[in-house]
Amino acid sequence: MPAIAAAERVDEGAARSIAPLRAEDVLGALMQGVAVFDVDDRLAYHNDRFIELLEYPDGFIRVGIPYTEIVAFNRDRGVKDHNRPDVLLKGVANRIMRREGPFRLELELPDGHVLALRHAPLPEGGFVNTYTRITSRSQAEDSARRSLELLQQVLANMADGVRVFDKDLKLVAYNERSFEMVGIPKELRRIGISYQELAEFSRRRGDYDEEGTSDDESVAERIRRAQEGRERGSEQHMPDGRVILKRRNPMPDGGFVSTYVDITERKRTEAMLVEAKEHAELASRSKSEFLANMSHELRTPLNAIIGFSELICGEVKGPVGMPCYKDYATDIRDSGAHLLNIINDLLDLSKIEAGKTDLHEESVDIARTFNSCITLVTERASSGGITLSVGQIPDGTRLRADARMIKQILINLLSNAIKFTPQGGRVTLDARRERDGQIALSVTDTGIGIAEDDIARALAPFSQVDNALNRQFEGTGLGLALTKSLAELHGGTLTIESGPGTGTTVTVHLPAHRAIERAA
Repeated sequence: MPAIAAAERVDEGAARSIAPLRAEDVLGALMQGVAVFDVDDRLAYHNDRFIELLEYPDGFIRVGIPYTEIVAFNRDRGVKDHNRPDVLLKGVANRIMRREGPFRLELELPDGHVLALRHAPLPEGGFVNTYTRITSRSQAEDSARRSLELLQQVLANMADGVRVFDKDLKLVAYNERSFEMVGIPKELRRIGISYQELAEFSRRRGDYDEEGTSDDESVAERIRRAQEGRERGSEQHMPDGRVILKRRNPMPDGGFVSTYVDITERKRTEAMLVEAKEHAELASRSKSEFLANMSHELRTPLNAIIGFSELICGEVKGPVGMPCYKDYATDIRDSGAHLLNIINDLLDLSKIEAGKTDLHEESVDIARTFNSCITLVTERASSGGITLSVGQIPDGTRLRADARMIKQILINLLSNAIKFTPQGGRVTLDARRERDGQIALSVTDTGIGIAEDDIARALAPFSQVDNALNRQFEGTGLGLALTKSLAELHGGTLTIESGPGTGTTVTVHLPAHRAIERAA
């Protein structure tokens, strides 16, 4: 058999084995609704999806029905243009009747579903409409539109300025306040303007007057900073004296949010506070320097009063005529000694505040200093029915410190503890080595204690926590303040652990480098 004849026989068989594809079958399988109208605008063909999507009742859609009848039915049941609900569907029909070219619109059905209608004329007359459900997309667009409207309302009602730039550094949202605060003209206040254009305006106005930097470099540097996605903040001083705090915060997907806050009043308040603080510090320094310089003038007459009263008490130059005069002299001596102690505390604190106190460091034996201090306050404790004791002391540990000041610290703490401990109580003095090497000197009492809220007040100069057990003398409130200052002068700290009715422990922590280890 000739090859050509065989080939022709095969082609004929293949053609018979393939069922002819009909347009109706193809259109019927589509997810879109399809309606074809003839030159007289009557329905020539439709698929089932067309009826389903537009929710037509059974028997209404039929071949030959005029397009105008379909439009009238849709209008009467409330179908409308989704994007332009004020435009009647009759207007859409007129566009089709006038044989306008292809167009697209969105139909909203009474139940809220939205269909995309695509209209296309046919070459020989008539036209084809296709319908695609886009409800979810339309709802998303509506939601986005509502969100944008809400965002604009929020931005418009904010007291601060806000601008939002996308990853391409284009303005996508803002409020008028953000431009008004820094004097940007209205022609530059628009969505889509670039950050570069705004930066160039600010450069021309002189906002970026940086010595040694050209205008182009200044703008380019700001664009680079905006692109690097880092949080930044700066203050802009306006010609009218206002100060604007500008902050830039990056967004996760690129771009950033700029905020503008008028901090003029805050800056003025801060300046006033700084000025007031400087005046207060100056006054305090002047007071401290005055008192520190008055040391000789205050102590000399008191020493004379105390000295001469002691001569009278001891009847050094002969007997005092009246016994009461000797009692008076004793009162003068005791009062003068008390006043001298107060003045000494005041002057010592003032000298420390004025920076005129120097440490005279030497090797201090802790055990010997403890015994000396206990001896000095024993009589006072005994008269109040208080037991004194010395607790643990690190064996052989000595301090590199000012011996007089360490002794003053301990005597002040012991005196305070005795003063606020009821009869029958106990006051204990001890020392220990902390794990970090610090030396802790503590005085613990079983006294009335201090409420946590009152501890800070107890440490302030000239302040006291009122209590009836302050029985021996009212005091000036300088003891703890002076002790704290003496500890800090050694690089240490003072802490108080206490509670009402539970007693008090006051601890002075001295740095580890002040400990002198015993030689092996």
